[in-house]
Amino acid sequence: MEKTRENLKEGGRESSPLSRKIILLIGNSAPLRGFLRLTLMGALPEVVVREAQDDAQVLSELTHQWIDLIFLDMDIPTLDARALLRMIHGDPRLARKPVVALAGRITPELLREFKGDRAVWFIEKPAQAEEVTEVVWRFLGQ
Repeated sequence: MEKTRENLKEGGRESSPLSRKIILLIGNSAPLRGFLRLTLMGALPEVVVREAQDDAQVLSELTHQWIDLIFLDMDIPTLDARALLRMIHGDPRLARKPVVALAGRITPELLREFKGDRAVWFIEKPAQAEEVTEVVWRFLGQ
């Protein structure tokens, strides 16, 4: 087992720093959400995965649920993902929420726009399962 995925012994029971962490998947692509859900639940069964496909669901999840980490599909045709990312990090309640932005192409312009925002991590699609689990540990595994 990898060092980052080692379970910690606590009172005779195994627990994980990821136990009960809630991850929100935002995107309207069922195959991408399915890949992320299966990857997360397979490699990190201790996390809770929630999904949002449209503006109303996204706003509901972000305002009514505690979310520890967000995966955001930047290529959603019905949603301005850049504006959503700016809105998330412009809101004092959400400003420190880590966001993993998945993009078909990560351009220098996109990187410049969010340069200095340590709570944003970019993954170019198609994402690899190892990349997905590594970034979860990066943000939530402390």
